[in-house]
Amino acid sequence: MKEITSFHLKAPPKRVWAVLSNLSGYGSWHPLYRFGEGLVTPRAIIQLSWLISGDFRINMDVEVFHYDEGAAIGWRTGHRYLILIEESFEIIEDNAGTYVYHSIECRGWVSALIWQFTKRGLRRRLAIESGILARRVEGNQRNYTVGNRHKRRSLKAQASHRANDE
Repeated sequence: MKEITSFHLKAPPKRVWAVLSNLSGYGSWHPLYRFGEGLVTPRAIIQLSWLISGDFRINMDVEVFHYDEGAAIGWRTGHRYLILIEESFEIIEDNAGTYVYHSIECRGWVSALIWQFTKRGLRRRLAIESGILARRVEGNQRNYTVGNRHKRRSLKAQASHRANDE
């Protein structure tokens, strides 16, 4: 089961590659991933902290399985037969900028069981991450935090809460 998204950036491939290949810098733009330090080479094992929900993170090791300097990077984690998650980026230069192909693939018998439940959320996640990457690469990046709509309050509720505290 695989989901792929592609999008065009008005930026040179070198700038896109600089952001995508700097795994330890993902914390400054990616809403879910925080990679540990480490040299990014084929077969390198790097620590990943993945935000699942709220403040809950899962820490795991990922293996860089695809690394083509200036063109593609990919990592994977999991167990080959239970669930294996592979994520990769490929960049292709064109006259007006750069095309980016972002894919996530899940394999294993557990992924077959949960695919129908996660497919829609995965598509939405890919679209969000594509937009954040575009803002980062094209230079108009604001600090991004993962919002929690359940913790936000309307202005009226905030005002009444402040009034009750006083």
